[in-house]
Amino acid sequence: MTKNSKDVELTSAQAIDLPVRTWYRIQNKGSENMVFIEIQTGNYFKEDYIKSSEGDYGRN
Repeated sequence: MTKNSKDVELTSAQAIDLPVRTWYRIQNKGSENMVFIEIQTGNYFKEDYIKSSEGDYGRN
């Protein structure tokens, strides 16, 4: 994954904490399907705080 412009290599069943306002991008470099589970914690769970950057998949 990329976290604030730095590459971070994660392996199967590994987790990472992303503080508020952390920019991240997920990429599967392996040959098997990847399952990515994002869990939000705190008191505010609406998605109006999410800001998308330019992406490769037309979902900005």
